[in-house]
Amino acid sequence: MFRADGGNAAIGYVQSMLGLTGNPGSCDLGNLTFREYWLFLIMAVLFSTALPGTVSRRLSDSGSRAVRLIARTLLVALYIFCFLWAVSFIIIDAYNPFIYFNF
Repeated sequence: MFRADGGNAAIGYVQSMLGLTGNPGSCDLGNLTFREYWLFLIMAVLFSTALPGTVSRRLSDSGSRAVRLIARTLLVALYIFCFLWAVSFIIIDAYNPFIYFNF
C-alpha cells in the first residue's frame, strides 16, 4: 500500500489484500498446502490458547497421584509424537535435486 503511485493504486492494493478484486481467494498450491498441513494449523491454533495450560494445571492439581502420572505420561508422549511428526516432514522434503542439472 505504501509503494502505491497514488490513491487509486493504494485502494487497489487494499482491495487485493482483502480479496475484493474478484480473483479467487485460493489457488491450487494453497489448497494442496492446506490439505498437507491442516493438522499443524489446528494444533497451532489450539496450543496458542490458554486451554492446554489450564488442562495441565487442573490435572497436576488433582489429588490423585495416578491422574498426575497419566497426565505427565501423555504429555511426554505428545511431545515425542510432535517431534517425530515434524522430523518426518523434514525427511520427506529433504529430496532437493540439483537445479542446474539440465543446463
